[in-house]
Amino acid sequence: MIDTAAIWTCPACASVYRIGYSARRHRKYERDKTDPQRAARRRARARVNQRRYLERHADRQRDATRRWRAAVQADPERRLAYNANQRINYRLRADNPVRGARIEDGYKGPGSACDKAFDSAPLIAWLEQTFAGDWGRKEIAKACRVNERTLYQLLTVREPLVSLHVADSVLTGYGRPDLLNALYPCDDS
Repeated sequence: MIDTAAIWTCPACASVYRIGYSARRHRKYERDKTDPQRAARRRARARVNQRRYLERHADRQRDATRRWRAAVQADPERRLAYNANQRINYRLRADNPVRGARIEDGYKGPGSACDKAFDSAPLIAWLEQTFAGDWGRKEIAKACRVNERTLYQLLTVREPLVSLHVADSVLTGYGRPDLLNALYPCDDS
């Protein structure tokens, strides 16, 4: 017969424990869950312990992964569910707007002539004047918040034409969108 005085019931999750180590551990766990600092410490400890376990028992983890893959491949329903999950994850990763270093596009107003090409000489001259000295393409690209390939086309290949969109992106990324009208005045005819 169990002594009912030696039983403790958790008020949060209604788990029943005999008074002793497991009950104390459960109370500590519940307390840790409610306190954000303790919960963060507990998660950090769990990550460290998990990493240590995987370092010590890499072969067990490898075997478990192989067994799991074999079970998925053997069961057609699990394989279909796994493949569908993989396709969804792939699409989510591919459509993620924060993939790598995202470059902000310049402002495109209504009816803007982004497909028009202009002489690249004024923009190249401005870039060479502004970034004279020991500036590399990477540093200029970072300062203007554009792709390094764009600057390669302008500064090294010396493309004769540049689109309004590229010029706007370079100048807006540098923080000087007002220079667009100075370099490429628009004729309102």
